[in-house]
Amino acid sequence: MFIGQKKDKEKDPHNYSRCQQRKSVHKETTFKRNYKTGTEIAKNTCMKHDNAINGNRRNQQAHTKNSTHTIPVLVNGLTSMDISTMNNYHEPKSSSQQNRQHNIIIIGDSHARGAASKVKHNLNDNYRSSGFVRPGANIDRLISSMTEDIKQLMSNDIIVFWGGATDVSKNNSQDALKHITNFLKVNSHTNIILMCVPHRHDLPEWSCVNSEVKAFNRKLVKLMKPYKHVTMVKVDLDRKFFTRQGLHMNNLGKEKIAFKIASVVTKIFHKQEEIIGLYWKNECEVSVSDSPN
Repeated sequence: MFIGQKKDKEKDPHNYSRCQQRKSVHKETTFKRNYKTGTEIAKNTCMKHDNAINGNRRNQQAHTKNSTHTIPVLVNGLTSMDISTMNNYHEPKSSSQQNRQHNIIIIGDSHARGAASKVKHNLNDNYRSSGFVRPGANIDRLISSMTEDIKQLMSNDIIVFWGGATDVSKNNSQDALKHITNFLKVNSHTNIILMCVPHRHDLPEWSCVNSEVKAFNRKLVKLMKPYKHVTMVKVDLDRKFFTRQGLHMNNLGKEKIAFKIASVVTKIFHKQEEIIGLYWKNECEVSVSDSPN
């Protein structure tokens, strides 16, 4: 408070208080007037901006509307609209192609654990994969446990059979080969992928079990040659693809085998979908020497 204001307050305190009230009212009125003016300015600016945007939109719509009314040009008897329609046309897929599904059933011992999901990961949506795993089961038990499900499969489905490790380790290779041969004869209505018995890295290379594994795989390959619906897949992986114990494959080994199985599955159905040309009888009897050079 200044000295003059202090003296005025001492002379007439009532007059001094009235002056202070008038000053505060004046300040409040001035603030409201400035706030209202600023609000109106901002509102007018937003309205101008919106009008400019709407004007640009109207101009673009008018330009698009005018550009659609073009004169058609004839090219080889076709208008430009006909050509664009032909270029954008895609031949619809047949119902058999759209609804075609391949069922893959993986049957095996402990080596087949997790194979169904990993194989499906390497295939598209046209394939459905399911697994049936029985650790420690022999081939006879594996075959008998899935008889009803296998009967429902068709020529566009696949069975992945992975067994024999238990039979080989128990010196029952001959019985296992007989069961597999009978299994292939009974299920000739669908495709079958036979997996070889993997090497036992938990045993020495010279062990009798590993020698029997090699002999079993060789006999299996020879027995499968007459069957056109059967494909053999060798499981010849290095030590790094097995667990520390050496009996089962690690995750890297399972992914590698799953990719190999998926590749064989794709190849099988690719062969079935190849188009074979048909000729008339007299055309088939033409010799090679009669063909034009």
